[in-house]
Amino acid sequence: MAPPLRSVFDPFAAALAAACAFAAATPAQDALEERIQRALHLARKPLLTELASTAGDPGQLGLLCLAALHDGVPLEDSVLADALARLAAARIDATYALALRLLCAEACAKFADRERAAQKDYSALLRNRDGGAFGYSPNAPHWDLSNTQYAALGLRAAASLGVDVPRKVWSSLADAVMDAQHSGGGFSYQPNQEVTASMTAAGIGVLAICRQAMVAPGRRIPELDRRIDKAWKWLADHKGVVGDSAISWSYYFHYGLERASILCDRTEIGGVDWYQQGATMFVDEQRTDGGWASPHGRAFVRPGTAVSAVDTAFAVLFLRRRFQKIPTPLTEERRVVLAALDEHAPPTAVDACVEGLVKRGKDCLPELLQALRSDVAPRRRACVRALAAIAGETFGLDPELGAEANKDALRRAELWYLKHR
Repeated sequence: MAPPLRSVFDPFAAALAAACAFAAATPAQDALEERIQRALHLARKPLLTELASTAGDPGQLGLLCLAALHDGVPLEDSVLADALARLAAARIDATYALALRLLCAEACAKFADRERAAQKDYSALLRNRDGGAFGYSPNAPHWDLSNTQYAALGLRAAASLGVDVPRKVWSSLADAVMDAQHSGGGFSYQPNQEVTASMTAAGIGVLAICRQAMVAPGRRIPELDRRIDKAWKWLADHKGVVGDSAISWSYYFHYGLERASILCDRTEIGGVDWYQQGATMFVDEQRTDGGWASPHGRAFVRPGTAVSAVDTAFAVLFLRRRFQKIPTPLTEERRVVLAALDEHAPPTAVDACVEGLVKRGKDCLPELLQALRSDVAPRRRACVRALAAIAGETFGLDPELGAEANKDALRRAELWYLKHR
C-alpha cells in the first residue's frame, strides 16, 4: 500500500524533493554514518563475548544470535556457530524464545534442520495463544502485546520457511490486537493499561504483518489500513519519543519502531527521521567498551560485567537496519562471502562472491553498500560488479579507489537503494 497522502503529490515532484533533501542532508548523514560504523565495529567484541557467555536463557541466546546474524558475523565464526548449535538444541516452550529461534532460522540458511524445526516451533507457538493473541507460555493466564508482537514475527518467519499458516490464525490475531487499540490510536501492554510508545510500535508491527499475510496483490483491508494509520498518528503526535533514551524500554521500542517503519515504508514520524534520531541516541550512549546498558536493560547484565546483553543486541539490530520487509535469508549457502575476501583473494573467489551477491538480488544491497567503504580492494571489486548486475549501473563507483574518493557515487547508489528496496 502506498504511504498515506502519497497520491496528493506529483510523483516526479516528490522524488525530486526527496533527492534535494537527501543531497542537502548528506554532510550530517556522512558524519553520523561514520559514527554508526565505528559504533558497530566497537560493538562486535562485546556482542560475541555476551554470545559466548549466555547460558540457560534461550530467549536471550536467540536475540544475541539474531543480532550477530544481522551484524554479518561469518557463520564460520566459532562463537556464532556454537551459539546457533545451542539454540537449535534448546528445549523451548516460551513465546519470545520460540519466535527468536524462528527468526534465526529464517535469517540463517544453514540453521540446523530449519524447515522441520520451523514446523515444530510453529506448532509450539500456537499452544501459547489466548484467543487470537499470545501469552508467555502454554496456559498463560492472559495475553500481552509484547509476546504477541514477537509471536507475529515468529509466525511470519515460519511462513517464509514453508509452514502453512492458515488465514484464520492471521485474522484472529489481527482482530485481537485491533480490539485492544485505544480510542486515541495507541496501544498498551495489556488492554486498558496505559498507552506507551513501545506497545504502539508493537501494535503497528503486528497489524502490518497480518496485513502482509492476508492481503492479495491489488487488494486492501480498509479496517486494517485505518487502524494502522491511526496508530501512526498517535506516534506522530508523540514524536518526541523517537531518540529519547529516557522513555520506558527505549531500546526495545526503537527496534520495534524500526520493524514497523520498514513494514509500512515509513522514513519519518511527524517529520522526524526515525533512523537518524534513533541512531544518534545509540551512538551517543555506547559505552567505551563497545556495549550498551540502559536503565531497563541492567537486569540482563552478567555479574562482573557492565554490558547488558539485551541492550547490546537491540542496539546492533537497530543500527544494522537489516530487517526485511519481504522475508528472505540474511545468509545462504554460498562458498565465498564478502567478509572472506581479503587483499590476496584470487579473481576466482571474487567471481564466486559476485555470483552469490547477484543471486540474492536487492536483499544483499545493505551489506554491499557497507562493503563498498571497505579498505579491501577485492571486496570493492565484487561489490561494484554485483551492483552493476542488480541495479543496471555502477553510479560512477571506481573499485580501485577508497570511500572518500567514491563519496558522491556512494550517495547515488544509496539513494537508488532507498528508492527501490
